Amino acid sequence: MILFEKRIALYVITYSSAIYLIVTSLKAFCYLQIDIETEIRELISYDEYLRPTTETISSYAIQHSRKRVLVLMNGQMRGGEIAWNSLQKYVLDYYDADLAYIGPPLNRSGVEKNVVKRMKMLWEYEDPEDWATYFVRPKHRETDLLTLRSICLFREIHTSDQFLGGVKLNNTCRHPGSAGMLLAYRRLALEKVIENDLNSKYDWIIYTRTDYLYLCHPPRLDALMGNFIYIPRGEEYGGITDRLHYIPGKLISKALNITNNILSDPFSWLFPLREGANLEQLLATYYAAEKILFRKFRHVAFTVRTEEDPSSWSLGFKHSILQKFRLSPKYKKEIINAVKTCSVVQCKFTQD
Repeated sequence: MILFEKRIALYVITYSSAIYLIVTSLKAFCYLQIDIETEIRELISYDEYLRPTTETISSYAIQHSRKRVLVLMNGQMRGGEIAWNSLQKYVLDYYDADLAYIGPPLNRSGVEKNVVKRMKMLWEYEDPEDWATYFVRPKHRETDLLTLRSICLFREIHTSDQFLGGVKLNNTCRHPGSAGMLLAYRRLALEKVIENDLNSKYDWIIYTRTDYLYLCHPPRLDALMGNFIYIPRGEEYGGITDRLHYIPGKLISKALNITNNILSDPFSWLFPLREGANLEQLLATYYAAEKILFRKFRHVAFTVRTEEDPSSWSLGFKHSILQKFRLSPKYKKEIINAVKTCSVVQCKFTQD
């Protein structure tokens, strides 16, 4: 009888231990799939376009962050109202950040009207026929145009190059895409950083394109180190993505100086680039040459386009949920990774 009772007790202990291990494992590997449709419907109603009050600024921004943050959007406004609302909710209000824009003139209607209301700084440039117009430095115009022409002629044998897309120089440059335009915006942005002393006014400057749709909050700034630039993983194409960089204020001038560096010293690092050189490879090579340190993080956003948005590369693909809102994600891996990252974040939040 005693032996029987001991066996029963042993079975109970073993069974209880197994249940405990299963529950613990489930908690450790908890994964809640984020509901994209619910998230987007909530974003549609997120319309705090004016400067937020303490009621709309996140508790993180109020209680924990002492960082001065500027979000600097570059390029044509794309992605529509839902993408813009996601930037407000998950980035601007999360960090209590100021907003600046450098790109083509905004039309002051629709979503762009609301964007302007939130702007602290606005720098508009008409799209030129040839992006060499903005690529070159005004004080070195003739010399820089000659340098650009030399670069295009020297690398003419590399027919798949694309790092000067948009620069034409009477058809001397035939690169596809818009990398030359993006490099021109970096030079123009650097001018504004210097003119407005932004490197000393802000601890972090988030240099970003305009068409990201955020699904959850990006990294907390107090977890980042001030001697690194932070870049999302993915869409790297042999280098590092150009689409979003978290740049410490003290490094912003150096980070944006890539275009001037191309013009002033192209032979040291630009010409040796392999066939098919693109902006992502240029950035990685430039950061290495200038000893700019960077780290990567899991992204919480993906690029989208509306039916009206132009595109230099991807026109996007049909997505069963996003097409209900007339949106197309541009890259499959981007949306998969953002959903995965935000699902993990959401799961951790529910466990706390």
